[in-house]
Amino acid sequence: MTISNMRNILRTLRIENSRVLNIHFPNHKTAALLIHNDFASVIANRLLKFGVNIKDDFNPLDPDLLRDPKLVDLSEDERKTKIQEVHHGYIMKALKFICEPVKFSVARSLFLNHQITQAEYNQIRSSSRLPPREGSESAAIAALQQSGNTSVSHDDDTIMNDNTNSAGENVSPT
Repeated sequence: MTISNMRNILRTLRIENSRVLNIHFPNHKTAALLIHNDFASVIANRLLKFGVNIKDDFNPLDPDLLRDPKLVDLSEDERKTKIQEVHHGYIMKALKFICEPVKFSVARSLFLNHQITQAEYNQIRSSSRLPPREGSESAAIAALQQSGNTSVSHDDDTIMNDNTNSAGENVSPT
């Protein structure tokens, strides 16, 4: 199945394609949809109404998703590392195709969920073709601070969460 075929199916089910930020196929008979949080329940209900099975327990980092015969001899740890690389590649590719300013919100969410690094987040943030709106970044930072798990250094706008060191690198919680 192609992405355009999937978008046609979604249109047939009366799901607005503008609400689906990205589609990819991580496994046979599985489509992963990147959807804004505000529309997740609406879209899930619509899919369930039409008998589409939603895999709430799907793990995109499951090493069993690696089906390339060249990778069959890898150890379990190597397979885990490889699937993380593949998944990270999907994320970075998706971010390239998401339009501004939604791209920045998605990148912020991915960064806060430890799916991209501080450097990748900063690169995406600095790649804007549009000048930042007055106070928009400050408002976003303030909202993150209110969530309780994020601290911000205002001198360089480095965003850190509980699992980020002062250099902006993700670290394991102790």
